[in-house]
Amino acid sequence: MRKPGQFQTGPTVIAWEDLRKAKAEAAKRKLEMKLEKKRSSSMDKIMNKLGSISTKEGPRNEKLSSFSGCFTCHAF
Repeated sequence: MRKPGQFQTGPTVIAWEDLRKAKAEAAKRKLEMKLEKKRSSSMDKIMNKLGSISTKEGPRNEKLSSFSGCFTCHAF
């Protein structure tokens, strides 16, 4: 019989510690997966915005690049 203030040792304590470690590791993996999912979706959104901006500015950039050569024959 255990006396008050005496800690229990043995297989039950080891099993409890292992269970706590496994739960903590599972929670960590879950958070990492959630973070990776958010990171990839954010990156997809950014790349889509960059793609839409470059397609919208395509004709304007071509016009501006033709003006960059000389200013005598391209009147504004």
